[in-house]
Amino acid sequence: MFCQRKFAERSVSGSGDFLYQMLPRQLATHEEYSHGFLIYFGSMATILVILSLLGANNLEQLGITLPKHLGYLGVPLALAFVLMGALPNVPGLMLVETYMRQYAHERAYIPDAARATAERIATADFDFTSYAGEALRSPEMRGVTLEDFTRSRHTLEYSWARLCCLVLALKSVTEDPITHPEVIRGGFELRLGEKISFIGQGRITPAGIVSAGIITVAIPVATTALVRAARR
Repeated sequence: MFCQRKFAERSVSGSGDFLYQMLPRQLATHEEYSHGFLIYFGSMATILVILSLLGANNLEQLGITLPKHLGYLGVPLALAFVLMGALPNVPGLMLVETYMRQYAHERAYIPDAARATAERIATADFDFTSYAGEALRSPEMRGVTLEDFTRSRHTLEYSWARLCCLVLALKSVTEDPITHPEVIRGGFELRLGEKISFIGQGRITPAGIVSAGIITVAIPVATTALVRAARR
């Protein structure tokens, strides 16, 4: 649990790079993240075994002070508490942990993979054809006009139109997929002035409508039966 919590922390702090403001899990695929975590866990386990074999007396030369009465069974537990920060932190040992975490993040392509993907998206051409119709009226495309699609890619209007299209595409991907062939979906948008809007969505199936009707009828019938039984 300690390794999972520490590996999920940022290995670089205080950087002006936007990618370092995100957590490592958000900058890698599940496979890459798992691969990096295995490297980190294996490295930390190896360090723990090596330090435990040295013994408490030899660890003092490395600046790691442990109680003298600890045996070989108690040293690994004490070292684990040191790494977790439950015992007074040892600067050298904490530096080793930070280095191993940063190395494991690099092996998981964090954040290099995300940076490479962002660079490819920024330089790639964009096809606005599917966004020139009904999609242009969606709330995510507010402020975008057809003329913005044909402007120079170095203009603010073009960049804004491209960003809005990406947001709309991302929203359509993250929406719940239709898992029933007869599902009924609906939505509404309520606007109050030019800057305030409320958006809602819902979905139901014919079986859901029938079930809702049965429940609606069953509740008053059951209530009536209970009232009559109480009066008797």
